[in-house]
Amino acid sequence: MLHWPRIVASLLLCLPLAAQAAGTTDEAVVALRVEVERLAGELAQVRAEQTEQLAALRAERVELARALRAARSRNAQLRELQAQDAARDEAEITAAARGRAPALAAIAAVREHVRASLPFARADREAELDRIEASLQVSEPDLGRAMQRLWRFVEQDLALAREIELGQQVVTTAGDEQLAEVLRIGMAVMYVRTQAGAVAWTRHDGTAWRIEPIDEPAMAREVLALFDAYHDNRGFGPAVLPLPREMLQSGGTP
Repeated sequence: MLHWPRIVASLLLCLPLAAQAAGTTDEAVVALRVEVERLAGELAQVRAEQTEQLAALRAERVELARALRAARSRNAQLRELQAQDAARDEAEITAAARGRAPALAAIAAVREHVRASLPFARADREAELDRIEASLQVSEPDLGRAMQRLWRFVEQDLALAREIELGQQVVTTAGDEQLAEVLRIGMAVMYVRTQAGAVAWTRHDGTAWRIEPIDEPAMAREVLALFDAYHDNRGFGPAVLPLPREMLQSGGTP
């Protein structure tokens, strides 16, 4: 590394000797001295600027090193958090898979009950079970909410046995599918009145429910009277309901 102050000082000391050897005047020596001092000042300024730049570069290097360490630390923390999230997701998926099987089994059991019960609004009831089942097919199902919905469905379905309801639904009688008026007495029997005025009732053959026309005139009149009484809000009172013969023999249940 060059020591500019020493070099400049040596030049200043040598100037008189150099001027004398060259035969120059005092004025020329003074001019040379001034020039040398000017150059020495410029050199000092350049050196100061270089020193300042070097200090700035060193500070920048320290800051970059600090930023690099911070970035590495953040990346390590991010990787750790990602690993924790992945482990938690895997645990939740595993737990959901364990809970999904018994939940689906419960839905299947309720569906079997619906299919074996009186064919009242069966399509709507099964559609609700389909929606509950679909909510369990996602990657992270809400098992608690699904079971709450299933329990509410069961309560509502059980309540049907304590109700008398008049409504409309599509029924199949004698192979003909049509929209008809239905009068449900709990979940024991359902009467049907077609738009043409014909009446039918539900019968269980020991395997499944069927809707069969009521051919006996007296029985048909009794059923029509039930529809009229319900329409007029007169109620049934203690009247004896017309029932299929096999229900009477078995005590009123299929």
